[in-house]
Amino acid sequence: MVPSLSGLRGHGAPVSPEGGSDGLIFPPSDDTQSFSWQAQLPTRRWFNTVLDDSHLLVSCHLSSLMQREGEGHLFCQLLDMLFYTGFGINDQTGNDLTEKETTTLRYDRITSLQMAVFAHFPELQDYALSIVAAVDTQESLTKQFGHLQFPNTLHRVASYLCLLLELAEGQDTTNEKEVLLELLLSFCLSFFPLSH
Repeated sequence: MVPSLSGLRGHGAPVSPEGGSDGLIFPPSDDTQSFSWQAQLPTRRWFNTVLDDSHLLVSCHLSSLMQREGEGHLFCQLLDMLFYTGFGINDQTGNDLTEKETTTLRYDRITSLQMAVFAHFPELQDYALSIVAAVDTQESLTKQFGHLQFPNTLHRVASYLCLLLELAEGQDTTNEKEVLLELLLSFCLSFFPLSH
């Protein structure tokens, strides 16, 4: 039902020089069903958990289908609708979260990342010791984590945040650095106040 982290990375066939593609598979009905689940409070709680666990939005944003002007247009429009999963709505009651509650949730995620980094990754101490306001943007997070040479380090950071399973001793990650970085960004920057 929901693709794995690597499921959409290369979604669709490469675009041919003539502008078409061979074997492009994108069922829009799957996305419209996702919106139905997202819109209803009883299924929203479950569906948000599935979205978070499968990293579907990260995979979709990095898919090759996003780069295609013609074929990917509908996909991009439908994905933009799922953007609202990050808006400050209490999944239990359906009530809007206040700006303070939304900011607190976002800052809690960033401080949990800082604590993991401080405890286990000495090469990222500058990030761990920064104030949250200085590191809560996409640019600052990309700057701090984008310079890491090895994707395994990013995977280990993500596993400390329970976003991915831990790597076995001596095992290398199967995920690309770009995917892991986008995963951390989506974790830290996923809450938006409704008033903005």
